[in-house]
Amino acid sequence: MISAGLNIAGADLTIKASNGTGTGGSGDIFFQTAPVAASSSTANTMATRMTIDTAGNVGIGTTAPNASLQVYGGVMARGGAPGTNGANNNGYAFAGNSGDNDSGMYSLTNDNLSFYTTALERLRIDGSGNVGIGTTAPVSTVEIYTNASGALGSILTLTNGTAASGSASAIDFRGSNWTQPIGARIMALDNSWSDDLVFYNKVPGATGNALSETMRIAAGGKVGIGTTNPGYPLEVASTVSNSYSNYGYLSPSGAGTNLSSGATSISIRATGRILAPEFGAISDRRAKEEITSINENDALRFLDAARPVHFRWKTGDGIYNYGFIAQEIDKIGFRELVSITSDQDTEETVDTDGYVSPAGTKLNISYNQIVAMLTKAVQAIHNGTKQLIVRVTGLEDRIDQLAIENEKLKATTESFKSENAALKAKAEAMEEVLCSKFPDSRICNK
Repeated sequence: MISAGLNIAGADLTIKASNGTGTGGSGDIFFQTAPVAASSSTANTMATRMTIDTAGNVGIGTTAPNASLQVYGGVMARGGAPGTNGANNNGYAFAGNSGDNDSGMYSLTNDNLSFYTTALERLRIDGSGNVGIGTTAPVSTVEIYTNASGALGSILTLTNGTAASGSASAIDFRGSNWTQPIGARIMALDNSWSDDLVFYNKVPGATGNALSETMRIAAGGKVGIGTTNPGYPLEVASTVSNSYSNYGYLSPSGAGTNLSSGATSISIRATGRILAPEFGAISDRRAKEEITSINENDALRFLDAARPVHFRWKTGDGIYNYGFIAQEIDKIGFRELVSITSDQDTEETVDTDGYVSPAGTKLNISYNQIVAMLTKAVQAIHNGTKQLIVRVTGLEDRIDQLAIENEKLKATTESFKSENAALKAKAEAMEEVLCSKFPDSRICNK
């Protein structure tokens, strides 16, 4: 025991626990200090601060280290970033089998921790807890940055090591604190060795509600909402029951711009126009019942009474359209073509004829049904036109016959004229002979 300070200048200091031979082993080396006593009369109690055991393991805060260096308690290092082999002040550098020590971790400034490989910073945790990979200034909890031009490969990869169809990798989201259940999930689900991208949400309500699939992008690129096997580029197989106004839709009877009165099942709502070269609406007879033909008189009455108009929408975007006025269609007796939807911003109006448009509602027209009405009216007009054509054709034939008969009559008349002239000539000749013989006859005294 050295009871006073030890000062050795210009020489090595060697501390040996033993130099035994044969089966004899060496002992551990213990470094001990004693805290300042509470009073001068209190005996100091020595405490082991560092131990070097017989295997060469160093323990700080423990007398039984299980690694080359085992520390119980905090560790502080100060210096530069990990650099080339043998560089000083290199924070925590980790030397590989080749002796390289340019990988490790280092705190450049207070409240920052950086991780290095090949003497380059790869990851940083800043003072606010943000983690940056590839960036020294992360702006979110985790930011991954790369600077690559052209085609870019994977930046973050999640892999399920199970080599079986149906396995998956997922990212879970919890919107509130950690005590709440997972609220959403994005999962890559193996589908015959090609992945579907599946989106899940927790059903609102109780915390125990399970996650359910809400959308899927199939391996072939088809998107399904409410279906796990989309058959089209976009297939929506779910609906929401609600009331909306001012939007178009496709129904089994065609395209339109209204809802039926009250709540209706809606799959897609758009605040702008939907552009496509063609729209198809289901109109299968097997989906319908009580099928009857439109009354011809009703169709003609609609054609005669409905007023087509040109107008500008009150949306401020200057859009003009052709169409009808829903109130006018209702007034002429075609209420089936008009429906009411909720619109809290619409005020009540009363027309001069007493017709009331209620507040909080908006009237809509089913233009697809108008197409059917107009088709029936055109068919009726077409049928009437065909009948007129038949009648006119018959009249033309009769006129042609009369013309032929007239020509015959003209020929007969000319024949009669010729015969009459001949008879007249004969009569005059006879009169001349008679008057020469009987001059006092009455026919001779004209």
